[in-house]
Amino acid sequence: MKSRGQGAIMIVSSGAALIGIPGYTAYCASKSALTGFAEALQAESVGDGVTISLCFPPDTETPQFERELAKRPAQARALMGAAPPWKANAVAEKIVRGIDRRSKKVYFGFSITGLGLFGPLVKPFVAAWFSRRR
Repeated sequence: MKSRGQGAIMIVSSGAALIGIPGYTAYCASKSALTGFAEALQAESVGDGVTISLCFPPDTETPQFERELAKRPAQARALMGAAPPWKANAVAEKIVRGIDRRSKKVYFGFSITGLGLFGPLVKPFVAAWFSRRR
């Protein structure tokens, strides 16, 4: 891609990269690490014609999701259970649109978009909510 002077890479993270979710410590950490990775690649690719994008998909209807739901901790269910999962084809279409538009970041739905754009302002309220539920 670099030698051709054009291309696009979409790194698939998760809405879990945007906020710590009880019971998902390793998952949140690994997905958050992708943000730093993508931002570093974006900085390295300036002027190369290669777009590095990062998307934060929500819960998505897949066989893996069905297995995960059976083991989801109660606190995580309280946070994540409010929004219904997206259909896999809808997630795929939004990712393709993000690539076509050369978007740097692609958020899904109201909650994830809100966390992506306003996370530092919203996270203290979410943390307070969790502390009251313990």
